[in-house]
Amino acid sequence: MAIFVLLTGGNYATNGGENIREELIEVALYKCKATTNIFTNLCFQYAWYANKTLYKFNLTEIGAKEILGKGNHPLNNENYDVLIIGASAKSYFLDGMNSGWRKSITKFIANGGGYIGICGGAIAASQGYEKPKSPLQKKANKGVLGIADIYINDDFDGEWQYLLKMAVPKMGYSGQIPVKVVILKNNSIFEGYDKSNINISYGGGPGIYKADVDDPMLGNIEPLMLYNEELMYTKPIHYWKPTINGWKIAGNVSTDIMNQYAAIITNYGNGKVILFGPHPEEPPMLKGRINEFFGKSAWDGYRYVYEWVNGNYTKLSHTWWILRRSAALAGGIDKENLPPISYLSCAIEKPPEKWEKNVYVNNRQINLTIAKEIASMVGRSIIIGNFTMKVISENAERVEFYIDDSLQYTANEPFYSFNNWTFYKWNIDKKLTGFHNIKAKAYDAEGNFAWDEADVLFLW
Repeated sequence: MAIFVLLTGGNYATNGGENIREELIEVALYKCKATTNIFTNLCFQYAWYANKTLYKFNLTEIGAKEILGKGNHPLNNENYDVLIIGASAKSYFLDGMNSGWRKSITKFIANGGGYIGICGGAIAASQGYEKPKSPLQKKANKGVLGIADIYINDDFDGEWQYLLKMAVPKMGYSGQIPVKVVILKNNSIFEGYDKSNINISYGGGPGIYKADVDDPMLGNIEPLMLYNEELMYTKPIHYWKPTINGWKIAGNVSTDIMNQYAAIITNYGNGKVILFGPHPEEPPMLKGRINEFFGKSAWDGYRYVYEWVNGNYTKLSHTWWILRRSAALAGGIDKENLPPISYLSCAIEKPPEKWEKNVYVNNRQINLTIAKEIASMVGRSIIIGNFTMKVISENAERVEFYIDDSLQYTANEPFYSFNNWTFYKWNIDKKLTGFHNIKAKAYDAEGNFAWDEADVLFLW
């Protein structure tokens, strides 16, 4: 955890112009191909004030090389405060087969580092399957870290199907399926939250239950959330088979996670471990319905898939406060200084640098493969002529727009809302040429802020 010099006045006037200490929470996010990592990146572009200190997350994506102590930013307790492993089956099916990989992570946590595991990252942290029934489960058990005294319940022909049968989402029409969880109040993360349950995105993640393994490094398990619905009944999906009369249901996908833990907190040695079966980093769609059809899978070509449609999007940051407070706690921040329960967010919607790189001509996106290939080769979006920068920001008092860290424009009102998403914009009124950084910063009433940025090439 890095602590910087005292700051006075300026952007810190909301804190009475007092001397403000700045403290960074260094977060390592394990690389994976799942788009959920993009949401995690956006979630941790956030800073907040507490007790004359500006706390700020600084996130770095790392891979197996860094875990093994190589590269410019290796995993160790000097470089990072928290390691996050998200929706990565690769972490335990492949990387975890390397004993050096496992030892590096367990050493980091035992020495005081924090660990956040989400879905696949929760499986990676566990003792695996209590009674492995298949070669797949037996292999998973060989790659887990064993840093939490839990077993997982996540069957390939059951809960996993809510991931594997997912269709390619259609923006504005389909969204992420939610699961309802009960919040257990006697913990720091949910202190001050006034509801007893919440909907969180589900992606085929595990149910969690206590293992009772005899290992002095393992701490007690404190449940944070319980699953409060059984998806096979409330949001059923099916196996399908082709017949001469068309596709017919061949069987039900069965789940059995209700009343099992959806999230827990524990210790491993001197480090905190917080695990989630569902996805607090990803916004769900509420009040939707299941639609099953033969179509393109989000994962493996064409097959019989499902989509969650005709519902209402939540705020982009619907459950980000849970993840932010968890990472701060795991990173050593005292509970009285945790981030507020706040929906403040900031994400550049145009150009969507984190999602794709493209070419824009006079505000029009050129949706051609060759344009995307050129932008990918350049390593950034290419903007030709006039351009309007658009930002999704929730619970903001104002949004500031920057070029190369120089403030250019402040939007005090949004220009558009879609469901629960609120948009701000700036018509860039400068003739720019060359490589530049564009940034947006959203502030709430207390001066806390979120940001997003993109490197672009301007050609006029």
